[in-house]
Order: sequence, then structure tokens, then C-alpha cells
Amino acid sequence: MGEDISRHQFDEGAIARFGERLRAETDRLCGWIDNGEFGDGEVTCGNELEGWLVDSRFRATTANGRYLEALGMPEAVPELARFNIEFNGRPKQVPGHGLAAMHAELLRWLNRGAAVAEQQGLNLVFIGSLPTLCESDINVANITLTNRYKALDEMLARYRGAPEAEIEIEGRGGRYRRRFDSIMIESATTSFQLHLQVPGSDAVAWYNAAVAATAPVLAMAANSPYLFGHDLWAENRIPVFMQSVNSRELNSVTFGNGYLERSWSEFFRNNLDYPVLLPECFADDDETLPHLRLHNSTVWRWNRPVIDIENRRLRIEHRALPAGPTVVDMVANCALFFGLVAELAAADTPVTELLPFQQAEANFFAAARDGIDARLHWRGALVDAPGLLLDELLPCAARGLRRLDVDRHEAEEYLEIVRERAVRRVNGAQWQRAFVRRHGEDPEALVAAYSEQQLRGRPVAQWPT
Repeated sequence: MGEDISRHQFDEGAIARFGERLRAETDRLCGWIDNGEFGDGEVTCGNELEGWLVDSRFRATTANGRYLEALGMPEAVPELARFNIEFNGRPKQVPGHGLAAMHAELLRWLNRGAAVAEQQGLNLVFIGSLPTLCESDINVANITLTNRYKALDEMLARYRGAPEAEIEIEGRGGRYRRRFDSIMIESATTSFQLHLQVPGSDAVAWYNAAVAATAPVLAMAANSPYLFGHDLWAENRIPVFMQSVNSRELNSVTFGNGYLERSWSEFFRNNLDYPVLLPECFADDDETLPHLRLHNSTVWRWNRPVIDIENRRLRIEHRALPAGPTVVDMVANCALFFGLVAELAAADTPVTELLPFQQAEANFFAAARDGIDARLHWRGALVDAPGLLLDELLPCAARGLRRLDVDRHEAEEYLEIVRERAVRRVNGAQWQRAFVRRHGEDPEALVAAYSEQQLRGRPVAQWPT
């Protein structure tokens, strides 16, 4: 949800004062980074999982206040819309049984969350975009009211010169185009975000590896094909989120500006080129760099750099993955991502030579658009995503998980789930489309069947349609 702020209206003076503090804190942080003050530590990962509250007809319902009160879990918080919630997981060591620990935590959230939802006549669903969501659900009355969201809505309208966000997506089912009057359209997307702590001494290589790994992981994980009844991209979350913020005048959601060359300082110097969206000013002498951290939270790279000031650690916030379809599928996506990043970062041939940044960015949009049917650039060729996974990237990820000292049995178990998706060419998006082909366009029946299978817990490649 992001850290809240004390007010939501700001004038030009506040923006100027914030900018001065931001530049000073950027100089301070870059000095720390370039002096090697951010160490290696353990490779750990935390996560954020966003979900939907739906009624007995599997339509979005604005009940997160009473639901969260009944749930009583400190790790569960409201999200932008009153029909969304978010669970926040504690960082866990990736080596050893880290994947199993993440699995157990996610399963606890699902089981406890579903039981409390049932007591309230609701259902909890983890899915990238909700097929039963209606355009009428996207209205200001359904926003979880915080100063942060009010300020973002007002500042985005100021920068783009209009209160509306225009969504235009050309996809399988034709073209969808609509203007929405607030940031609420962002709530049409829910994700499973990873926070991967990386070695400070090799952070540049790890970040560049994450950039290269993003598209093939997303292609196998796509789970968001339906937007307001339209079959568009396999991952509609990507264009919806980008267009809910970006405009001709504003470009705060990006795949990035290129690979890193020498230091993570490049991120934070580059952040100074982005407009200030939350100009809340704090104490001048605060060593926790509050202005820099707040500003960084409004520069939405799909792999966002995050700093842990207190412990002097660096993390990659991987934002590309959707929620769902099942707990085991989400952990399998983690295994694939962790393994690929670790192995590509350590490879003799730098990933920057293996895959030019422009091709990595093109891959990202191809994966979002076409999902498991995507063709991706790799080693100078354009190749079928499942074939690339089976021939090269799954063995690469297996080596990376061994490099991270992940339990061998667990690594094999989770990568086998991805392999089965590639062989059967089935992920969440493909399953949803297959269900519609067989049963017709009935969003309520689709979400009901999806929810039932999610609770059963088998990997999506094994779901009946």
C-alpha cells in the first residue's frame, strides 16, 4: 500500500523544498553506496501478495474494513480499493528450506483468509485481474481513503494536466479504450511482489540479471487476461498500471532506463529526473533518508531498487508477477526467478552481452501481451518461450538454486511445476481462456471455478477446464 503521509495537498513551495532535501539525501546515499557501505549478508526474500474480496456471486465487494478487523492478522492491510487487501511476508533466507517456508506462510494466509471470508459471506481470491470486475466498480467512492492515495491522485492530475487516466489496450479481443476519473483504475490489478536481498558486492550483476529474467518468468506466470469482459493481453496488469500513471507529460512507470554500468548509485541519480509526486517534508537531519525513500516509492520500475538503511542492505523489488493461480504456482515462480537471477549474475558472459537491454524490454512487453505463447529474444535469436524454458532456462535456474544452496528436493519440486506448464503450454491466463472457450462468456462461473481450484491447491497446469 505504501507509507502514508500527513496531508494530501501541496503547493509549488512544498515541491521545491522536497526537491532540495531529496538531492541532499541522494548525495549522501550515493556516497555510502560508492564507499562500499552496503554489505553482502544472506540472500533473503520477502513478499507482498494482493487479493480480492468478492461476494457470493464472485463480484468485487467493498468490505476490506470489516474483513480485516475480523481477520486480525497484522501482516494483512488494506489496498487502494476497498475490495482489495494485501498480505506482507517477513524476509526469509533463500538457502536451505526458504521456498518451503514461503509456501507455508502463503498457505496460512490463504486458508485463514478463506475461512474468515466464508464466515462473512465472502470469498478471498488471488488473481491478477478479476474477470467479474465492472467499470462501475472503478469509482472514487470505493477508494481506501488515505492521504497517500489522495495526494497521488491530485499530483498525477496536476502533472498530466487532466484528472482522467486513459486506458487503451489492443489485444486478442480487439481494442479497449476508456477514460477513468481517478487513480482507482490501478486497483484493477493485483500482484505477487518479491523483495530479493542481494549481495552488495555484486549488486550490479544481480540487478541486471533480474532485468533479463523478468520476461521469461512473466511469460510462464501470466494470469490476467480479462479486463471488464474483454480478452486483451495475457497480463493486462502491465498496460493498466502503466497507463493509470503515465501520460505524455509523465513517465513514472517504466521497465527501466538501461542496465546498470557500475553502481546502484545510478538508480538514485536517475530518480532525480522523475517528477515529485509526494512532497511531504520531514526533519532535515534524519539519517534514514525519508525523502529519498518516499520518492523512490513513486518511481515504479518493474524491478525497483530498495535500500535497507538500518542494516545497510540492497534489495530488488520484483513487481512484474501476478497474484495466483495457487500457492504452489507462486512459489514455483519464485524458484524460477531466484535461480535464474543467481546463475545469470554469476555467468562468465555478462547478461548485458547475452541480451541487449532493448531486447530485454521488448521481451517484457511480449511476455505481458502473449504470455506463454510469447516469442522472446535470447542469444541473438527470437525463440518460443516454452522451448526456451525447457532447453535452457530451467537447467540454468536449477544451477542457480544449487548455487544458492536451496534444498535440492524442494528446488526440483518447484521447477518441475514450471516445466509442466511449459510442456502443456498452460498457465493461469491460458486456463482462464480455455474455460471460456468451453463454457462460454460467464465471468461469474469462471471466477467460481477458479476459486474452487485455487483452494484445492493443485498446480494450474493440472486444473480441469
